[in-house]
Amino acid sequence: MNIVEQINLDIAPDGIIQILKQEVLIKDDGTEVVLQNWRTTVAPGEFNKIAKLQLADYHLSIIQAAWTSEVIESYQRKQDEQEEKRTTEMSGF
Repeated sequence: MNIVEQINLDIAPDGIIQILKQEVLIKDDGTEVVLQNWRTTVAPGEFNKIAKLQLADYHLSIIQAAWTSEVIESYQRKQDEQEEKRTTEMSGF
């Protein structure tokens, strides 16, 4: 039997990345048993949050490739627009 850590990245069209970490027990017959699941999401540009996750260079390279300056700017622009819309709706104007 062997215990391994598996990390899966799911990149949404808006650049949000869902990270799944699993601790998996691989039995002698090849069957896998998930011992632990952990999930989080990170928005484009949240490099401090990514650093705290201590991901392998391989995963960091994927994230850096996905988070181009255009993706980060587009995501932030959409967030700003949504915030402005909420503020306008709350003020009644």
